[in-house]
Parts: sequence; C-alpha cells; structure tokens
Amino acid sequence: MHLGIFATLALASFGWLGVRGMSWFLFGRFGTPALLAILSRQAVAHEGAARPIERAVEPGLWREPVNALKAETAWFHEEAKRMFELLSLPVLQLLAAAINFAVVTIKSRPMFSLPFKSLEEILAATPLAHARPSLDSGARKLTPHDPRSRVA
Repeated sequence: MHLGIFATLALASFGWLGVRGMSWFLFGRFGTPALLAILSRQAVAHEGAARPIERAVEPGLWREPVNALKAETAWFHEEAKRMFELLSLPVLQLLAAAINFAVVTIKSRPMFSLPFKSLEEILAATPLAHARPSLDSGARKLTPHDPRSRVA
C-alpha cells in the first residue's frame, strides 16, 4: 500500500491531534502541575480542601518478633529459676539441718532458721550474704537491640 502526500499528512495530523487530545484529556486539569513537578523534581503541592491521606503507621518488621523473643526469654529464665529452686531447696534444707546440728552442739544456738522458702532467704541467712549479689539484682545480659553506651 502506497500512501500519497495527502494521506501521509492526514495520518500525521490525526496522530498529532490524538496525542494532543489524549494529553489534554489525561493531564489537562490536574496533570500539568504534577507533570511540571515531576520534571522539576519537586513535591506536588496539593491545593484546596482535599488533603493527602496520612499513611497508617506500619508495625516494625523486626521489633515485634524481637520483643516477643525477649518476653519468651524472660519467661524461660523465670521458670528455670523456679525449677532450680524446686530442685535445690530440699538438698539445701538437709545441708542446713546438718550444719544446724553441728552448730547447736558447739554454740547451743542454730545458725539457720528452717525451713527455707526461697533461694533469696538462703542467701540472706548465710554469713557472707552481703558480699554476694542477689539473684534478682536486675543485672541481665543485653540483647543487640538494647541501647548501649558508646565508648569514645
């Protein structure tokens, strides 16, 4: 198919009108400021009463699982401490009773008041209790997400 000069000019004119019409239709009223802002690499300024919708705060991707892991670790430590108390208190009661028997025969007064209810009570009753740290002293290992002081 061979096009003549008038058919070529008509096809080009229709193409030009189509592009111009579509650009006006798509960008005529609202697109010009946006297109100019994109070309000048600036933010689009919103006019009138319509405000942009604020984006909802999304939860952190790693913060919640790390916090859940910390809570599970704290629970595990508490349960391990309780289990250690349950296993060690009967043995320590027998040991304290034997020591009390020896001390009563020598000094006529007991060294420990039995029965013990917890490990803190045992540590408080020992003569060197002030030199030992408490089990609940709050000293814990830091995780990578805990804030740490910077060393200069």
